[in-house]
Amino acid sequence: MRSRAPHRDLRGFTLIEVLVALSAGVLVSMAAFMLSKDATRFFQHEARISSAQMALTLAMNRLTGDIQRAGFLSSANVLLDPTVCRQTSTSWTPGLNALAGINIAASTQSTPQSLAQVPSLTPDQIIIGGSMDSSEVYQVQCVLSGAGGAPLLVMRAPTNEPATCRANASLGPSDTLAGNLTPLVYPSTYPTASLASGRFARIYHPDTNFQWFGVISTFTIDGTGTLNVQLAALPTIPAKPANTCGIALGDCGGGWLFSVVSRVKYDIRSLQGGSYASSQYAPVVAAVSPQVTGDSGRTELVRTELAADGSELSTATELVAEYAVDLRFGITVSTKITGDNYNPTVTTYPIGNSSVYSIAASIQSSGTPELIRAVQVRLATRTRAPDRDASLPVQAADGRRLRFLIDPTMQPAYARMRTLYANVALPNQGGFSLW
Repeated sequence: MRSRAPHRDLRGFTLIEVLVALSAGVLVSMAAFMLSKDATRFFQHEARISSAQMALTLAMNRLTGDIQRAGFLSSANVLLDPTVCRQTSTSWTPGLNALAGINIAASTQSTPQSLAQVPSLTPDQIIIGGSMDSSEVYQVQCVLSGAGGAPLLVMRAPTNEPATCRANASLGPSDTLAGNLTPLVYPSTYPTASLASGRFARIYHPDTNFQWFGVISTFTIDGTGTLNVQLAALPTIPAKPANTCGIALGDCGGGWLFSVVSRVKYDIRSLQGGSYASSQYAPVVAAVSPQVTGDSGRTELVRTELAADGSELSTATELVAEYAVDLRFGITVSTKITGDNYNPTVTTYPIGNSSVYSIAASIQSSGTPELIRAVQVRLATRTRAPDRDASLPVQAADGRRLRFLIDPTMQPAYARMRTLYANVALPNQGGFSLW
């Protein structure tokens, strides 16, 4: 019987060879894992900065669009405007007394994380007055005596009124004319029974160049589709013949034009807790792992409408940009024209200059916003989570930063920032240098 000789080529791996192979495989796997981890971290960081950039761009577009409407179908300074017809014996609402194209002031809202900066970031706030929602102007057929003797503005019939015709043409199958006009004339979220919650009505006569202001109380659409706007009892619209520039109640066919004016405010604030605890934005801004992301104390760019009494309307608060951390303004101003001097001087006051806050101050505090011809805007947002351990020096004379200190006790403590600048011309503010 033949014996089988062992075959060397059938021999398996030795223990040493297996250990060497396993070690090499582990090293390669660890290297691949580290590369993958770094790539994932880099992707997350860049995704955050991309989100910050996108939020910044959209917010700047919204803000500059509103600034361009300053004074649109309104007045650049309602207290000095010689075309405004008013009764000095009648007290206007605080909001109407403050109506101007532009008002800039240091923000009064708490921004906790900004206080951690050295020096601290101090965002501004801006209030813009004008026809902010529409460029439509309605033709008034009659000014009648309505509820409580207050003026009732009856527009022309839809067949003769282009603005109403356009509103009707824009209706969908399930829309109504009243519903379509509500956001323009009087937002449905506002309590219409409250005088403090009204928007302003501007009545203008193109022949005499006079304009009158009142507070919208309610509006209705009659069976013919005609718009009727009831004004509040106060302030009183000057009436003829007692007032030479007044309106005679009961007159029809006078050629008046009607538009809606409102005031909106932009500022940077925290929407966490307090009066915002039950707001629609509470789930959006709720802190998630604040020890990692720095969500606690985050701030946002907020737009809110102001009521007739000057207070904020919580139902009209809008979150424009998340993680906004800086908002500052500069202005370009024209000097007043005196006598035969029709060559005014134009001066730009950069961001941080004290003249910005005196010239663009409230008109009740001797501000002269009617002289402003352009507004320079600086807006910055940060990434959601910090990803840098070290700060960077201020990069510009106006205080622009590249990194935002979220919390000195966190590691990392700094989040990257994105900043945009804009120089916004005010096309509706021209022609007021003679006041």
